[in-house]
Amino acid sequence: MRPYLAALLIIAAFFAVAETVRPYYFFQDDNRDIFLPFYVHNYRAALDGQLAQFNFFQSLGKPHFASGQVAAFSPVPYVAIFLSSAIFGHFFASVDILVLIYLLIGAAGMVFLGRRLGFSNAASVFAAVSWTITPFNMLTSQSWTTFPPVIGLMPWILAGALLIYRQRTVSGGWIFVVSHLALIYVGAPQFVLYAGFVEAGVILLLAIFDWRAGTLPKEHAIRAFVVYALLTALIAGLSMPLLLPMWRHVELSAFRGGAMSDAQLRSCSISPTQLLNGLFVPFKRFYLPIGWEWCGTSFPGSYPHQGYLVTLLLLGYGWLRKKIDAEQRRFADASFIVAVVLLIAAMGLLTPYVKYVPVANRFRWPFKYYGFANLLAVLCAAAAFDALRMTRNRAIASIAVLVQTVNLAALDLSFPTQAFMEHLDPVPLTEPLRDRLAGSRYLSVGWEGGPQKHTIASGAFDYATLWELHYFGGYDPLVPWRNLHLTLGLDYIAIFTDKPARLPVDYLRHWGVRYYILNQPWAPGYESHLAAQGFRRVYADPRRVLMEDPRPNPLIGSRECTMRSLDRIGDDLRAVVDCKANSTLRMRFLYFPDFSATLDGQPAPIQSTVSGQILMPVPAGVHEIRLMYDDPRLEAGLWIALATACAGAVVAMLLRERRRKRGGIV
Repeated sequence: MRPYLAALLIIAAFFAVAETVRPYYFFQDDNRDIFLPFYVHNYRAALDGQLAQFNFFQSLGKPHFASGQVAAFSPVPYVAIFLSSAIFGHFFASVDILVLIYLLIGAAGMVFLGRRLGFSNAASVFAAVSWTITPFNMLTSQSWTTFPPVIGLMPWILAGALLIYRQRTVSGGWIFVVSHLALIYVGAPQFVLYAGFVEAGVILLLAIFDWRAGTLPKEHAIRAFVVYALLTALIAGLSMPLLLPMWRHVELSAFRGGAMSDAQLRSCSISPTQLLNGLFVPFKRFYLPIGWEWCGTSFPGSYPHQGYLVTLLLLGYGWLRKKIDAEQRRFADASFIVAVVLLIAAMGLLTPYVKYVPVANRFRWPFKYYGFANLLAVLCAAAAFDALRMTRNRAIASIAVLVQTVNLAALDLSFPTQAFMEHLDPVPLTEPLRDRLAGSRYLSVGWEGGPQKHTIASGAFDYATLWELHYFGGYDPLVPWRNLHLTLGLDYIAIFTDKPARLPVDYLRHWGVRYYILNQPWAPGYESHLAAQGFRRVYADPRRVLMEDPRPNPLIGSRECTMRSLDRIGDDLRAVVDCKANSTLRMRFLYFPDFSATLDGQPAPIQSTVSGQILMPVPAGVHEIRLMYDDPRLEAGLWIALATACAGAVVAMLLRERRRKRGGIV
């Protein structure tokens, strides 16, 4: 237990220092403006006893669960939001709590893997620290909550694969299946694919090396790979509730519906000068960015740094490997080779081949390979660390771990810009316009970009979901093409930045836009243009001006029907309307075939207009309307998962009985 406790205490201490020096250390970039809104939407729906399948707050309404990265089936975001709300009284600490959970899981996993590889306690702790808090992992985690699960789960994935390979089928099988499912349901298929390449590459090379050394019996090899195949099929079947809806959603998405171009696939590679800068002179950036890419200016010099001790151990690996135990050496050699391949991929040199690989050719930014290369490099360094025999002296080993921790922490706490884009708004976030904007749709206009920005006042990105408001655009890498087209391409920052004269007021009015947030310093130009059309200023603060359309269309209504209220139950849209006569109600949300509706609790017919809005006949009187979205692919996936689980249980019982009769060890 000592190495586990030591690793966990070091990570907890680092987290405490990071949060003291820079409060809400991980609550930056996409974590703030897309992922937290996703998770909060899931949480609110769950409190109402529903799974969040749809989001009516962004981009005229779009599928939510099927986009995958919302992680609606992953328990960690729910736990993080619950703890944040219980401890702080708000959910804005959720991201940092989520990252801490995965850092602790990853540190424990690295110690577990190290001990299974025969590392000393000190080398296992060294590996745990070197893996979890590298600048690459920390800066990436400040931007994307989809990466901390990689930090937490990759050591366990490798450990499960190793145990199965060593014929520890039961314990290894459980770890293998649970860790894979936990990563899959985070909803980042790119990282799942890379994880599969890492484990398959390492285990396959290990098998080749063991075969050549005469230490791998043929029957053991066959058995191990049969188990891998069966467990992979089990994982695939249990993943269908997410994979089926997500695959269809990806096919309809604006940015991932097909293979990317060679230029897109190569964009944001790690250059040789950037790598050398990070490894040897991480405290200052000397390399020159290549081209226009955002990553050239967003990555600090320390981004590729692994710690000087790890770098030195890797440089001496060719000599030190001779002193490593033969079984450890074969695993380390396999890891070293795969790490080199991943490093080459991170530098964009494999793009000419990746573009021909289905699915993989839809994933951009090769620098992401570097995180996986880091994991394997650390394992090689830990094996070399043991080979130096320093670990026999507890004091020297402790000093080495301390030096590595301080080295990495000093860089992690000195990033010139937090994350790939730093939000400057104080936490907890607030929206003083929430009550005024409720029940209507709004648009944000005018923007001046930069690596550090006050963003919350814009009301753009996916902030509307946080406040349960309705925004014309939104932020979703898998936004459907129809949503993107009808919202004038307003995705990511999702702010209208064209000339005031080109602001299509009539079109926006058609979709129920009533309010316009005019961001400084561009507000005066837009305000004069809108004021000339009868718009009036209703609010102003140092960062924005709010203008109201004098002739707005309601989000739900008609000539005969007035909307009394608009809210949600779970992820369903609920409205109360007062109709003076029988009418055809218009809902200014984008129609999807998987919608259904009720009128006062009874099923009601709906249809789409030519422009994509929703029509619904209603009689005179006051009525409650609910609009619901149910993806049939989710239900099909659940049935497949159930059938797979039953089949897996039957196979497991049969194998257990077979072993019992043979007198084998289960």
